Amino acid sequence: MLFQKELEDRLPEGKQLWQILKERRSEDLLTWNVFSTLRKSKPYSRWLLPLLKRSFANFDDLQIQPHLLGEHLDKATIKLWVGKRYEPTFPPPQEREDWHRKYLEKKQGGVFREWSKKRGKIEGSTEVDVMVRSEKVLIFIEAKYLSDIGTDVSYDPWRDQIARNIDVGTYQAQLAEPQQEFFFVLLTPRWDNEYEQRSRLYWYKMRDYRQHPELLRAKLPHRDPTINPDCKYPIDFEAMARRIGWAYWADVISLADREVKAGHVHDLSTQEWQKVMEDFQYKGLI
Repeated sequence: MLFQKELEDRLPEGKQLWQILKERRSEDLLTWNVFSTLRKSKPYSRWLLPLLKRSFANFDDLQIQPHLLGEHLDKATIKLWVGKRYEPTFPPPQEREDWHRKYLEKKQGGVFREWSKKRGKIEGSTEVDVMVRSEKVLIFIEAKYLSDIGTDVSYDPWRDQIARNIDVGTYQAQLAEPQQEFFFVLLTPRWDNEYEQRSRLYWYKMRDYRQHPELLRAKLPHRDPTINPDCKYPIDFEAMARRIGWAYWADVISLADREVKAGHVHDLSTQEWQKVMEDFQYKGLI
């Protein structure tokens, strides 16, 4: 693994490094090795802009000038959830809490009414794998290796992880002063065929939300003033659908490899990087 001391310093009390290293199917170590490397390579726009262009087929139509985006990305802060200390975590919008309690109260079944009366938050904070934030731009990157997206939270069996990230991310972007441009990127392996693709729920959800904004609206009714009169932070679902991107590990790894070989990443030897590249190959990512 790369930058071991830096990762050890991030571990919360009671968490050991071996617990992360043993999780061969987990995204944590993979995310750390790739993005801790890229985070050390500046200016960020040199690799972030190519990443965004590969993630969004309609990048030139996103209603924000690429050069302006690049200027803001160079000034961004990049945070990783790996290590679970100083991580980017965000609570759900309050109007989401209020809406969902009312929904549960009306739903048939005593268990749902019991949930609606739960003290405290119905939903915990969202943990963002990689967050890129500047004065004008907010990007959430959700990283997956062999796992699928989460399909529920404790008191909401209908809340999928992609919709949750978009709900929380757009809310945080609107709270910022000045308001920020929000983008969501799902990062996954590039599956070889439909047999592999269709084994993942995120394959269906990404297709739904990017091609049919009304399906995202149906998942986030509390963010639509025509449905929720108390909505203070509405989402433009048509615009949001165009800001849902999909990236592949092979592309991100190639960008990191380019930065390392160009000498832009300090404190990293060629031998260390070669070992990590061999692990990426072992995992079937390159």
